[in-house]
Amino acid sequence: MEADHDEPGEKKVFREINVWERFRGGGIAVYRCFEVLPDGKYCVQSRDRFEAPADEEVWRLSEGSFLKLLAGQTPALPLYDTLEEAVRRYERDERRRQRRLST
Repeated sequence: MEADHDEPGEKKVFREINVWERFRGGGIAVYRCFEVLPDGKYCVQSRDRFEAPADEEVWRLSEGSFLKLLAGQTPALPLYDTLEEAVRRYERDERRRQRRLST
């Protein structure tokens, strides 16, 4: 199977990086991040939150959704120079989206 690239002759490969966050009241979140190779830039594809105690079935469903999302579209843009900046910007954008939805 030939890889799908953004432009002819351009090879894009991605390194998956999971960034975890723990919450005081219990629960965790995982940011599904990618490093775009060979560019060395980062993006956050999605964020999943799990309540304690974590259920293996919920994790399997999250993994399946993540793979379907990745298979169906190129990882999220924009790209950032650091992983920390990508996560910070993703959080900011998510807060903005939530505010718009709640108004």
